[in-house]
Amino acid sequence: MDFRGKVRHLAFALEAAGAQAPLRPLVELLQSGKAKQGRDRLLTLLAALGGPDELKLVFEEVLAGAKRSSQLQSHLLLALDQAAAQRGVRPNADLNKLESLLESDNDSIRASAARLAGRWHLESLRPHLTGLAGAD
Repeated sequence: MDFRGKVRHLAFALEAAGAQAPLRPLVELLQSGKAKQGRDRLLTLLAALGGPDELKLVFEEVLAGAKRSSQLQSHLLLALDQAAAQRGVRPNADLNKLESLLESDNDSIRASAARLAGRWHLESLRPHLTGLAGAD
């Protein structure tokens, strides 16, 4: 199947196929850097359907979020939270790197990161979370 570079069409086809869809073409497209326009939608789709390795790509994108919009960063954190809550899937990555997001200037990102730290049971971040809870 050839989508002739139409990221929206590929995303739609994968969405329609559901969780059983092969995600390799999506991962390759994201890694190639060719998905400039539809990148955000593809990342959201990966978070919704992917396994631990695909979620790692999403998590890395969130961590590199300084280059991207805080709105997208917050959206992807929510998508990672939903993947953990609904499917019990976590990124195959060093999840403790989430700590950097607990210091974000953006309240939404900070709150989403705190929620994920709890969802992922990151005991090493407990002191940081306790400090956040006590902060005004």
